[in-house]
Amino acid sequence: MNIALRGLTNMLRFLVISSRTTPSTVSNAWRSLNIVLAGPIAANALSSFDLGGHDGAIIDLDYEGDEMIACVEILEARQIPFVFAAFVSSSLKPPGCFVLSEAKEDILAIHRRLWEIFRAH
Repeated sequence: MNIALRGLTNMLRFLVISSRTTPSTVSNAWRSLNIVLAGPIAANALSSFDLGGHDGAIIDLDYEGDEMIACVEILEARQIPFVFAAFVSSSLKPPGCFVLSEAKEDILAIHRRLWEIFRAH
């Protein structure tokens, strides 16, 4: 795990696991809060991807269950905290779901949850 989540550097790096391109408006909003969104990388490529230097991961909810399980197994084995998120605008947010968007409240919600998972381990 990158030392950024431990408060020793300023910039966090979260891997986006999705088959969709992250819009520049979303990436820029995250970067303005000192979080780099790396990727996206497709779920089926995750097993051969170098996960070093990533503080967390955001998995697209549009993947099928078996693809999500494979991602979870890889991330857990490497002790990388992760969340599942919808890739929609914040106004279309499903109840109780994280959203990968440019909205500050969505960014902070994901960051808080990844930090909680990291601290629990």
